[in-house]
Amino acid sequence: MPSTSQRDAILRMAVSDRIIARLFLTPSRVELVIVAVLVIVLIVLGGGLVFQTGGTKLPYLHTLYVPVFMAAFFFGPWGGALAGLAAGLAIGPFMPLDVAAHVPQENFGWGFRAGIFTLAGLVVGAVVAALRLSTSKVVLYGYIDDFTGLPNRQHLVGLLASRIQSGISQTVFAVNLRSIRPIALAFGVQTAEAVLKKAAERLSERLHAPDLLFRADSTLLAVLCTDQTNTAVMAEALSASLSKPVEVHGIPLMLDANVGVARTGVDDNPPDLVMRRAALATDEAQESGQSWSLYARESDEVLRQRLLLLGDVRMALDGKELTLAYQPKVRLSDGRMEGWKDGRLRGPGALEPSSARGGAARPLRAHRRILRADWPTHPVHLQGRCGASGRVGGAG
Repeated sequence: MPSTSQRDAILRMAVSDRIIARLFLTPSRVELVIVAVLVIVLIVLGGGLVFQTGGTKLPYLHTLYVPVFMAAFFFGPWGGALAGLAAGLAIGPFMPLDVAAHVPQENFGWGFRAGIFTLAGLVVGAVVAALRLSTSKVVLYGYIDDFTGLPNRQHLVGLLASRIQSGISQTVFAVNLRSIRPIALAFGVQTAEAVLKKAAERLSERLHAPDLLFRADSTLLAVLCTDQTNTAVMAEALSASLSKPVEVHGIPLMLDANVGVARTGVDDNPPDLVMRRAALATDEAQESGQSWSLYARESDEVLRQRLLLLGDVRMALDGKELTLAYQPKVRLSDGRMEGWKDGRLRGPGALEPSSARGGAARPLRAHRRILRADWPTHPVHLQGRCGASGRVGGAG
């Protein structure tokens, strides 16, 4: 569970109404001292009111419930019980039943009243504490990862939004743990979660205040740093901390991780866009074989074109529009290369790695099996010629 200060920070961010948020925040020492003095003053004033109105025979004594309930709200059940006992004694043995007639109270009467005050403070304090705890848990579960105890993506997005609005530049380091899913399939979800928790502990060791670590997704951790952070040094440090295997239940497991970096404050980017760019940078790092990568605007267009191309591939497969180009030809009239029906020639690099993860992978494999099945089993004699030509203009 988060610390008290972290819990209060989450509640301030989660509850837009400041008055309602104050009901769940832990009071500071100064606030507690002010409330304690106010409770004492109200008890004294309440006792004076009862005396000036003629004694405990009149209903003015019930005004003492106000400081009792106030103490119960701020100090909990034991604080409420103590205030109730003090209120009971304030209008207890020294307070006459009738001031004008000098009629004292019976011991049982003021003692019973003091017990009621004490019980009321105890019960109200316990109810308020229980409601505050349960409400805080409901709010916190929306902002804290239950297993690792780290703040989650919603917390990260909310914090990014508030800092962007304040004009504070931040750098997001997304750490994509690609081995978590295979580990979950091979050894179970609990083992995968344990691996992720150990990875989070390693990352935490590389952080310094005010850097914050989040669990942004099932396999994605995120580090939020100030814009003054040295990007290359931090990215290398995060990657190096995950370079060695972690041991869970006596099994050493490697962490296949890539780090992606994205910055805020340049175009007032929305938090979701900043997180998406950092996650996209982790894919760029994996494709380039690097441990980390800084987001580049070209990555968005490349990914968009690949996704659009996958749709074309599916329609081409269904319409049997794909042809196998053994020797691509260039039309001299317009210089276009023959291949696709629309005149575009696409090599494997245009589809990978998106086709491997997208819906076109299965149809492509199916067509490959068909080609293999249709390949003749008898010997085939092939003849070919090879020609070479030099580049014009001295280009190397």
